[in-house]
Amino acid sequence: MDQAFILSNQQGIERVRQGGFAFFLESTMNDYVNERWPCNTIRIGENINTEDYGIATPLGSDLREVINIAVVELAQIGFLKQLKKKWFNERSECKTLGTRHKKFTEVLNFHKVAGIFVILFIGVSLAILIALFEFLVKTKRDSTRINQNICKVLCRNLCIAIKGMTLDEKKEALNNWLLQQHNISLPYRQNINQNERPVATATATKFSWSNDDTISN
Repeated sequence: MDQAFILSNQQGIERVRQGGFAFFLESTMNDYVNERWPCNTIRIGENINTEDYGIATPLGSDLREVINIAVVELAQIGFLKQLKKKWFNERSECKTLGTRHKKFTEVLNFHKVAGIFVILFIGVSLAILIALFEFLVKTKRDSTRINQNICKVLCRNLCIAIKGMTLDEKKEALNNWLLQQHNISLPYRQNINQNERPVATATATKFSWSNDDTISN
C-alpha cells in the first residue's frame, strides 16, 4: 500500500515513466510534462474535476477588480490560448514522434464501435425470438387445456399481454372468456342434441353448467 504514495509530482512522473504506475496530476502540469522528453507519457480520459486559478489580493484591495477585468479581456482576445500554444505546442520536445498523441486521442467513429451495435442487435433479436417462442408455446398449452381454438386463445393472450394484467386479473379474464365462449357455443350444442333440451331456471344470480346441459343457479 505504501508503494502507491509519492512525495512529489516529480517522483510520481518518474514512476509513471518507469512503467506499471498511473498518477493523478493537475491537467496543466500533465499536458506540459507530456510534451517533454522522453515523451513516453500520455493523459488518459477527461478531467475529473475543473477548478479555476485565483490571484490573491488583500481584502478590499482595488487590484481585485482590475485583475479580474484584465484576465477576462486576455481570455476574450485569445491571448491565454496563444500562451498555451507557445509553451505547450511550439516548444514541444516531442514533435519528432509524429502521431504519438494522435494514436491515443483519435476520435471514435461509427466503424470503430460498429461491433458493439452488431452484438446489441443480435442480442435483442434473440430475445425477441425467444419471447415469441415462449408466447406461442404457452398459447398452444392454453388451447389444449381449455379445448379452444388456438387462434382465439392467441388473441386473448395477446390482449392480456398488452394490457399487463396481474395473475388474479388473468384468471378472472380467463373465466369470463370461457363463460362467454360457452354461451356462444350453446345454440350449436342444442342443435346437435335435439332430444335433450336444456331447461333454464333463470334468476338474477350466476349460472353454472351441469353435465346434461341444464342451467342451474
